[in-house]
Order: sequence, then structure tokens, then C-alpha cells
Amino acid sequence: TVSLLDDGVGKVFQALDQKDMLKNSIVMFISDNGGLRYPIEGAHASNYPLRGQKMTQWEGGIRVPAAIWSPLLKLYKPRISKQLMHVSDWLPTFYRIAGGELADLGQIDGYDQWEALIRDSSSPKKHMLQNPDPVPGTSAFRLGDLKLVNGSEKDNQDHQDWKASICTLHSNGFLEMGAS
Repeated sequence: TVSLLDDGVGKVFQALDQKDMLKNSIVMFISDNGGLRYPIEGAHASNYPLRGQKMTQWEGGIRVPAAIWSPLLKLYKPRISKQLMHVSDWLPTFYRIAGGELADLGQIDGYDQWEALIRDSSSPKKHMLQNPDPVPGTSAFRLGDLKLVNGSEKDNQDHQDWKASICTLHSNGFLEMGAS
């Protein structure tokens, strides 16, 4: 339940504070994917207002909330960050914050997002290949507010309300134009 989660997070904060580590900590709460809309083994979730669910390329399957707290953010009030970000960005972001040189990581897909987070500026990530899955043959490519989805309607369940739903690339190579 939520109260148990709240108690657990409180204990983490208390332990960090008691060890005088809280002032130099970053506490994150994130998920790896959207929830399942249909009851499977007791799991049932709503990704509203996003469409889709876990294992789809739609926003309900891949966009997840994250909460970050840190005095290092130097925020005077909470805010919502809408930068384009991927799980692969956490490694270079935290590595640099910890004092590492990004060049030491070699060639990786992630970007250091710290400046975008603390300044609420645009993300260094301008496009993203999302969740390529060879089993159903689905993937998506995002560029700003546009998204190209590869795979059938059946494979991806339903469509997301994007500013411009211009086409869908099906697994047979057919490019379907227009809003779907």
C-alpha cells in the first residue's frame, strides 16, 4: 500500500539524515514501464490519461512518472520537468554528479541531464529510439512531439493522442499515413 511505501521512504530519509548524508544525496522514485490495464496474476493498473499499457509502444506503456528530491537541485518549490529523458540517461547524469569524467564511460547512448533538470532547460536528447522489441516486431522513434510507431495495431493495442499522429510503420513495411 501507499502508506507502507511512505513509511519506507521516510526511514530512508531518516537514516540518511542521521548519518549526515542527506545534504549530499539524491533520492529518486521511478518505474520501468507503465502498468497492465488488464488483470493478469492480480496486477491491474490505470495509466490514465495515457493510452496503452506495459509491453506497448504507446505512452501508457513507456512513459512513467519519476520523483527526484535533492538539496543539490536547489529548487525553491517543486516543479514538473517535461524534458525528453530515457533510463539510459541516469548513468551519465549521476556519474558526472559524483565527479566522474563522462569520457571515461566511453560511447554510450545516454546523456548527462543534470543541467536540464536543475535549470529546467531543454534536454540534450532531441530524439529517441523507444523500446525495440524483436518478439512482436515493435519499436518507436520519437522526435519532439512526433512519434513513428513500428508494428501492427494488434501488437501495440491502441494509439496515443500526440500533437501530430502522422503515420504508423507496420511490420510488413507498409507506412500508413494519417491519424489513427
